[in-house]
Amino acid sequence: MPNVSRIKMCSTFILTALAFDRYMAICHPVNKRIHQMRQTIFITSFLALLSIALILPVVFSATVRSFTGLGQYVNSRKEIYNIVKYMCVDGMRRDVKVMVVGFLVAFAFVLPGSLLTFFYTKIILRLRHQQRTMLQSRIPIRRITVYTMAVTLFYLSCQIPFWLPQIYVIVCMMFGYTINPSHITLTYYSHLLPFVSASFNWIFYARLNSQFKKGLVLVTERLIRERKEFDEFALERIISKSDGMVTLCPNCEVRHNC
Repeated sequence: MPNVSRIKMCSTFILTALAFDRYMAICHPVNKRIHQMRQTIFITSFLALLSIALILPVVFSATVRSFTGLGQYVNSRKEIYNIVKYMCVDGMRRDVKVMVVGFLVAFAFVLPGSLLTFFYTKIILRLRHQQRTMLQSRIPIRRITVYTMAVTLFYLSCQIPFWLPQIYVIVCMMFGYTINPSHITLTYYSHLLPFVSASFNWIFYARLNSQFKKGLVLVTERLIRERKEFDEFALERIISKSDGMVTLCPNCEVRHNC
């Protein structure tokens, strides 16, 4: 179970890193250093180490607990056996568990979800602004908006039910409430949602990536065109200022008019 949790967190971090990469490409295309291979390897390695560090307390405290009193089993030879259920659980103290789960909720759910929403919102606003400033815009802003909303809402719809039982446990521990018996069943079903998200994410991201490529090409063309126009304007200003200036030949003291 700890390995599964680590994979879930690492997947969430990678989706956030993808959103950050697209945000930098669309909103800050001049900064090319962030798209270098060295930076990509550093970011992915850091996210993997971060996910491992967050799950280490659960790994080190994991233990197997037996549950008895679940009834008896009678085989064909009329032999009676007590049913014992073994479950892998964390052996953390209550205060430590509250702190660990709180960190996981903050760094593996709240922070990535907020950053993901922020990055894609800024991207859509930037592309809409770019569309308004261009007379003949070919940016597929409607498709980008639809796919971006689909990616964000699908991510949140799979992550929120997964983390709500964790938050529920924290609240019950902090205020001494009794945990509802149906909580375990709800937890089992909610753990399926991140895998459902991982199964369908590639479809949404493939469609979204194709539209982002079109938007990035058009934004880059606009940036190059503006820089070229600025260079031409600056050159004209320099030439106009140099008209009529008196220059002195460096090899003689004869004055020349430009």
